[in-house]
Amino acid sequence: MTSSCALNDGTVIRLYRGNAGATVAFWYSVTDDPPGFSPERQIIFSYSEPELASLTCGTDKFDVESPDRAPIETPITATERLHAEPLAFWRGKQGPVERQDQTFSRAFAGLLIVLGVAILVRRA
Repeated sequence: MTSSCALNDGTVIRLYRGNAGATVAFWYSVTDDPPGFSPERQIIFSYSEPELASLTCGTDKFDVESPDRAPIETPITATERLHAEPLAFWRGKQGPVERQDQTFSRAFAGLLIVLGVAILVRRA
């Protein structure tokens, strides 16, 4: 976890930063964790750009600070909607998470096919 802050109702907003290795970019995830038994859920995601650096909680919104762009201002009332469809950025372009996941899945499947063919050719 990189940063966190608490809203007036006790919900904790957290910012995570991760890196899968030297050949991939950093990813960032902002989650909300309401009080009680509700699970922590992702509401904002960024791969590569914009870099998400810190959080600031206010009375009716929270801001996600970035050195690359203006803060992402999120009203507290928007978190339920963001559970269903998180705000997502992929290399600086905003778009739905599903489309980005499909692009990655297709590229990975293509890589597996190419590797499979290469192994078959080497064995022949």
